[in-house]
Amino acid sequence: YALASYLTSDSDKIVSGDKLLTKEGYPTYYVTNCNKGITLRKSSNTSAKAICELPLGAAVSYVEKAENGFYKVIYNGKTGYALASYLTSDLEKVARRKK
Repeated sequence: YALASYLTSDSDKIVSGDKLLTKEGYPTYYVTNCNKGITLRKSSNTSAKAICELPLGAAVSYVEKAENGFYKVIYNGKTGYALASYLTSDLEKVARRKK
C-alpha cells in the first residue's frame, strides 16, 4: 500500500518529501480558484501581453516568486508569469474544485 499523494503517473515528475517536483527540480503547482483558466503573461503585470491560457487544473513548474502577486512558472515549455492567487501546490484542492 502507498499513499496516493506520493504516487504519480507522470514520468516527468518525482516526489521529494511531500512535494511533487519536475525532473529539473521545480515544484509543481496547479491552476485553481477560477472557472476555466488563467493567462500566462510575458511579465508580472495584468496588462502584460498574453503568452497562452492555462486551463483549470493545469500543472505548471514553479520557478520563483515575482512582483505584483505573480509567480514565474513554466507551462509546456513556455516560461511566463501567472497570478499566485490562482495557483496551488495542493492537488487535492484542485480535485475538489473540479467536481
